[in-house]
Amino acid sequence: MLKKALLVASCAALLLAGIFVYQIFSSLSDFGIDTNAVIVDEYYQQRIDQSKRQNTGHRNDRATADDPVDHQTPQPEHYYVLVIGLDTRGDVLTLNTDSIHVAHIIPEVDSIKLLSIPRDTRVSNTRGEDTKINAVFAEGYQYARSQAMKRPELLSGKTIRLGDFNIAEEYVSSGMVVLRETVEEYLDIDIDYTFLINFQTVVSLVDFVGGIEIDVERDMYWQDNADGTHIHFEKGLQLLDGEQALNYARFRKDLRGEEYDSNDFERGARQQKIMVTLLEQLNSWNNITKISEILDIVTANVKTDMPRSTMLSMANKLYGNISSSNVESIPFPGNWGGRYVDIEPEDLERIKQQFSSIGRISRADTAKNRNIADESDPSTRAEADREPRT
Repeated sequence: MLKKALLVASCAALLLAGIFVYQIFSSLSDFGIDTNAVIVDEYYQQRIDQSKRQNTGHRNDRATADDPVDHQTPQPEHYYVLVIGLDTRGDVLTLNTDSIHVAHIIPEVDSIKLLSIPRDTRVSNTRGEDTKINAVFAEGYQYARSQAMKRPELLSGKTIRLGDFNIAEEYVSSGMVVLRETVEEYLDIDIDYTFLINFQTVVSLVDFVGGIEIDVERDMYWQDNADGTHIHFEKGLQLLDGEQALNYARFRKDLRGEEYDSNDFERGARQQKIMVTLLEQLNSWNNITKISEILDIVTANVKTDMPRSTMLSMANKLYGNISSSNVESIPFPGNWGGRYVDIEPEDLERIKQQFSSIGRISRADTAKNRNIADESDPSTRAEADREPRT
């Protein structure tokens, strides 16, 4: 009788485990976007073809529409992930990317290097013209859309959901690929996987963990009745809910005047602070059963070309092993010239070397990065020098 009871219990446990794994895999399939199915101009198509010829390993292991599950290519010891933040709120779809982050993930030493690229960074488009990097996704998206209007057969008929919009997969994947190729060329790296994230993900995840503690570095005041934004922060440590965390990360203009405004360098630092704090909060649970709840939140707001097997492998290697001490944030030492953010060639080379290296950045180099970033930031001011207007 006891053996039968144990057998039944074991079968029930296996059944529940199978259901749990099935739910995870089913949820992960909702993440998928096929970045091999794109509509791009000749310049980018040549770059994509060249990359495929030069990389026969994990870079060709991205998810596809027909096989989003599993390519049996050995996982790299370290890899690069591009994270694109897209602002979709209700019935408004803006194609300019509000945040661009690149992560160098190094599982063998439980380390992540994080670099935020200011959205006004100057890059060149396919016509050789200067443009802001946050406009590149939109250019790729609009090119695909214009070509599909002339030749509807270019579209597969598959759509993905962004906010309240259902959009042709090729439009979004083309924007992702064009931005990916631009960042690769700018940083001289090969990006393995790309994530497109709706800002609602931040709100939902922060609320899910019960809020996050953030040491707000300065007072912030902004009101926009058009989109319902209300920002009122006073300097100091405080617990932020999801909406507050998003407002803190996106804060740019201040009601008190231009001298109180924030810039892309400060925004990038705040966004990194939110990401690292949220990661640490999620990681502190060390409870695998919560992954299912987390997946329910993010599947509606995240699209990626990372295969499901790779996501599970990454989660298995990093979950419970990453904290803020394992994440190195690399300041971007650019100069804002009124329209574009530019970076001195020697500073860019130093950042590229630090970002691509496997080892940790030395304290001396970290201090140098911060000093250069502060010196190049025209709006860096001591809070004590900021006097409120009367």
